[in-house]
Amino acid sequence: MKTHAEKLKDIDTRLRRWMPRLTRAQNEVNKLIRQRRKLEGRVMEPDRPTRALPAVTPDTLKEIVSQPSEETDIPVFLKREDEPQLVDRLKAERPPIDKKAMPLSGRAAIEAATTKPRRKTNAV
Repeated sequence: MKTHAEKLKDIDTRLRRWMPRLTRAQNEVNKLIRQRRKLEGRVMEPDRPTRALPAVTPDTLKEIVSQPSEETDIPVFLKREDEPQLVDRLKAERPPIDKKAMPLSGRAAIEAATTKPRRKTNAV
């Protein structure tokens, strides 16, 4: 007959043996559930054949990209002269920058990066 301590030790040994198996099994079950959800989201109709795309020939491409403007070779549907560009609007909103001002270098840069504002001390 096993003592109480031996039974506890036996249970711990069996638990250590079964826990990794349980984890692997649970991971596999989760993987299969994810695959099933993914496939359920895409319902395919096997009876309906896929639609064949029309053949693309150089003539059809010329029709699609036709009507280039006179001054450039950019197609009409790609031209956006009448629209204000986002870059131009953002540049107009920026404050002016002094381009001649030199950035800090050497000791001044190190001091600017490392110095902290001093705390005000109350004089007694």
